[in-house]
Amino acid sequence: MTIGEHATTFEGRDVVSYDIEQGAVNPQREAYVLRSDWDDYERFSKQWDALIKDPNRGKVEALIFGMWDEEMFDASTSALVELLVEAADELTSLEAVFFPDVTYEECEISWLNQSDVSPVLEAYPKLKTLRVRGGQYLEFHEVRHEGLKRLIVETGGLGADTVSSICLLNLPNLEHLELWFGSDNYGGDASAEDLAPILSGKLFPKLTSLGLMNSEFANDIARELAGAPVLEQIKTLDMSMGTMTDEGAQHLLSNPALAKLERIDLTDNYISDEMAAKLGDAWSGRTYLDGQREDDGDGWFYASVTE
Repeated sequence: MTIGEHATTFEGRDVVSYDIEQGAVNPQREAYVLRSDWDDYERFSKQWDALIKDPNRGKVEALIFGMWDEEMFDASTSALVELLVEAADELTSLEAVFFPDVTYEECEISWLNQSDVSPVLEAYPKLKTLRVRGGQYLEFHEVRHEGLKRLIVETGGLGADTVSSICLLNLPNLEHLELWFGSDNYGGDASAEDLAPILSGKLFPKLTSLGLMNSEFANDIARELAGAPVLEQIKTLDMSMGTMTDEGAQHLLSNPALAKLERIDLTDNYISDEMAAKLGDAWSGRTYLDGQREDDGDGWFYASVTE
């Protein structure tokens, strides 16, 4: 699976291309996307320049950055981070940011050059949602943020160092954490053991929704969840898009703490029909198992989103 479409909604808002002529006409209900295209590489910069002069810029609550550079493979999101930090005094109501929302035709997820995105957290104390795509060079530094409730990290390869830097974040009110691990072929050298601070339940005390997704070590994660204190506080667990087989599913089935959860998402893995039936019986109405893939016989299992 690849990312072939742009987001149409973001944090409960319709995604709307920012119109230079009309401006931000409905900033509380719309998420504005700034994006260049193949016919106009200057479009992003034109939209940005107009936005930070818009009379309603201080009312804009949600922003999405799409393709921003003609040479996406060489570009770095450090440019986007810098723009956001410099505009903090203008975008005073910003609550949700997503960058970059690009499809595989614009740049493969594994080729995206991320950066240290912590300055965005430091510049926007009202931020509730931070969603980033791409794991290459992605990092965080130690920062405390009282307002952030949702952190989503989508990658085709999430490094152990990046996971460690996420664990340095002091986010006392974080409710939703979503990590896409991807493939070690694209820098995804994280392991289940690297998740120990998160699974301890001490790192993010308000966490209620945990996504450990798109993983080639899903079976290992399922094993590490045995006795994990975090299961006592979360309501939903998402392990979709990974390589979980019946081995991992059995670890989950044998874990009594999962019986308390409201939702367990195991879609798009490698779970057999027989095991899926057992899971469905055990967690009736609370488990999601659609789209299971089959081993093609060569013994290789793949996470859904890698390159």
